[in-house]
Amino acid sequence: MGRPDITKREMKELRALAGEAYRRELDGALRDIASAFTEWEAGKLDGFTLSDRIHEFHNGIARELWRNYNYVPTTGLIYSALARGVLTLDEIPAALQERFRDVSQALWPTDSAEAPRRDEASPPRSGVDH
Repeated sequence: MGRPDITKREMKELRALAGEAYRRELDGALRDIASAFTEWEAGKLDGFTLSDRIHEFHNGIARELWRNYNYVPTTGLIYSALARGVLTLDEIPAALQERFRDVSQALWPTDSAEAPRRDEASPPRSGVDH
């Protein structure tokens, strides 16, 4: 089965979805670093440990997410986000859902109770799995 061409408008929508997936993953990673700030403010972490965690965040997950979302082709980002539950198939423009249904169906058949819902989808906490 051949892949349908993606129009400029559809590609714009996919780029916006990829941006949303990036935001969701970055937000999840930032929650981890925010908890370190909370521990520091409560006196449970010293400034050196907090500084190390900030450094690890910057050189780890933040850099990895930036690299992935700036160098991986948009359709690859969408497939990856679907596979990891960061996006759901119903968020994909209707005209393109068939294109991305294969990865979604392979992971979660339509009658599967394991199919993630957007409110349950959470980005990885310590790295991006591809």
